[in-house]
Amino acid sequence: MSTTPAQRTLEFLRAKGYVCDKAEYWQPSWVARKLQDAAIAYANSPTPHTQASLEGAVRMFGRARPGVRKDLFEFIDIVAMTENGITAIQSTSDSNLQARVKKILSLTAALKWVQCNGIIQVWGWKKNKANRWEPRVVGVEKWRFLDEKAHANDPPKRYTPSKDPF
Repeated sequence: MSTTPAQRTLEFLRAKGYVCDKAEYWQPSWVARKLQDAAIAYANSPTPHTQASLEGAVRMFGRARPGVRKDLFEFIDIVAMTENGITAIQSTSDSNLQARVKKILSLTAALKWVQCNGIIQVWGWKKNKANRWEPRVVGVEKWRFLDEKAHANDPPKRYTPSKDPF
């Protein structure tokens, strides 16, 4: 099984000695909850159960995804504590990095985060020429919220392995 961008980011930060953890959570879908409720009610009923009747219950509710992964405040995958303060990190692939920055700039919660002196970074992961995963770190500074359209396409700051992203 391949590692996710969030797992790569956590490994990278922990190797550097930072205190960090996931801030995203799993939210079961209403269909999954209905299936769970129906299965519990069915299992507790006095009627004898058969495999066919259980499969019929599943067909009745459909085979939906069991839920969705939700980011804290719609943009935070990881929270890291550093000497500079508390950092909210969105992890993604390098190809989706700019889309995540634009989304963050559109969120009121992200603006509140930076107004409270929180730091926001977007980490985009891609393989380098040596076939090793390497992050590109883009900081989402407070001034970018002032005029989102004017700064949304600004070139991102490049992360260099010799320089700490914090």
